[in-house]
Amino acid sequence: YKKLRSKYKRRSIVDSFMNQHGFKNHTVFGIHIRAGNGEGWDFQMKGRGIHYNPSLWVSSLLKSLLASFPPDKFTNPPMIFLATDDASYRQRIKDGLRELGMDWPVVTMDQKFRGEGKGVLLDTRGSNEELESWHSMFQDMALLSHSNILISTMWSSFSQSLPLSLVLGANRNQQ
Repeated sequence: YKKLRSKYKRRSIVDSFMNQHGFKNHTVFGIHIRAGNGEGWDFQMKGRGIHYNPSLWVSSLLKSLLASFPPDKFTNPPMIFLATDDASYRQRIKDGLRELGMDWPVVTMDQKFRGEGKGVLLDTRGSNEELESWHSMFQDMALLSHSNILISTMWSSFSQSLPLSLVLGANRNQQ
């Protein structure tokens, strides 16, 4: 991903986002939630997604996060970068943090989402809209790779490929 990031033609957008939100001044928790946004077919047939109340799921996630990474142990203040295919999760995470008495910033990269429950990918093969959707996904992936701590769903191509790319892309002297 390091090499992909350096060659990405919209790298300046990613760098600008990180500077704007102070990635270097925070302990960044990158959270990748692949919820499906009502996507059918393959997503449902494989049992992917969140299968119970999303707000309870987020609450459980945040409680586990706080138990594993107590905020007072960090030199830099914590921040959450959220990459998701369902825009409703940003508010759910903000609400969940507020319920736990945490005032952490939650940032997301602006992108176009389909309407609630209408799946993830646009059915506009070859269009500029489809290309923009792909760029949004890649920008999220690049930003997640800059996180200090990554929390990700197991059914994501990003989650499955990141460990392999880190090993294959590592400097031989660092292995």
